Amino acid sequence: MATPNYWLMKSEPNEYSIEQLKQDKHTWWDGIRNHQAKGFMAKMQPKDLALFYHSSCKVPGIVGMMEVISKAEEDPEALNPKSDYADNKAIASGNNPWLRVKVAFKAELEIISRNELKQAACFLHSPLIKQSRLSIMPINKSQWQWVLKRSGF
Repeated sequence: MATPNYWLMKSEPNEYSIEQLKQDKHTWWDGIRNHQAKGFMAKMQPKDLALFYHSSCKVPGIVGMMEVISKAEEDPEALNPKSDYADNKAIASGNNPWLRVKVAFKAELEIISRNELKQAACFLHSPLIKQSRLSIMPINKSQWQWVLKRSGF
């Protein structure tokens, strides 16, 4: 059995929070409109694990864990003119370049703030610190294990 890849996925808590995912149990992670983040999403496989990160809030940071439960597929919200995530170029061309994956709730964590992550040696050169606007990014096994240890797992 292949070992899972590890990811960090950001959402603004007023848009979709860890509490909502816990209630829903699973959701489509859609609305990603950045080509680099989309490229990472395209590499996701079922059984991959992800950290849920609240961004654009008073205390941004890691707040939970998720499991990827589907391969990436076309994001239909890009072609829906009534969606907040509509892409007018995709609608006009009929060519939808955007993807989504389904994720499932694994655990809610006591927040690990961005400030704390910046102090952790394993995150020093992470895109989380270097490219703070990137909404999906890979993390390595040592970063995943640091979060587990810090969270008491």
